Amino acid sequence: MDSAGLTRGGFYAHFRSKADLFGQALAFAFDESTLNLFEKGHEALTGDAWVRAAARRYLSPRHRGRPEEGCAVPALGAEVARAPVSVRRLFEVRLRRVLDEIAERLGGGSEGRREATVLLSSWVGALVLSRAVADPRFGEEILAQVRAGTSRRAPRAP
Repeated sequence: MDSAGLTRGGFYAHFRSKADLFGQALAFAFDESTLNLFEKGHEALTGDAWVRAAARRYLSPRHRGRPEEGCAVPALGAEVARAPVSVRRLFEVRLRRVLDEIAERLGGGSEGRREATVLLSSWVGALVLSRAVADPRFGEEILAQVRAGTSRRAPRAP
């Protein structure tokens, strides 16, 4: 609070609690993540075209190097797991929305949802791993391998 130039009273005038602050920050981060995945040139893309474009953006050195501007899931997931249930519920609601949108882009249905879950989980994992290693070349290798695997994803079952 000191570094923000606020008193404790000023904090509670804006937020009911630390969990409220975390929840609002999380909602903002999800809004930004959604824009990056589904807008900013991706509005009309579906299927493999969306997957390739989204993977290039999500699994990029820029996203790796700027966690404060990127997806909320790899940046805050570990903290959310330790947060109060109200924050975890908000995270869950927003994550479900992202997965629903990805599933729609992939054709919908249970197969689209399965693919969406696998894609996002692998992307998040790749980003977390690439950020955790000390060698930037190794971090880029992780991202590149998952990007390549994403572009060769198995075709949808009939």
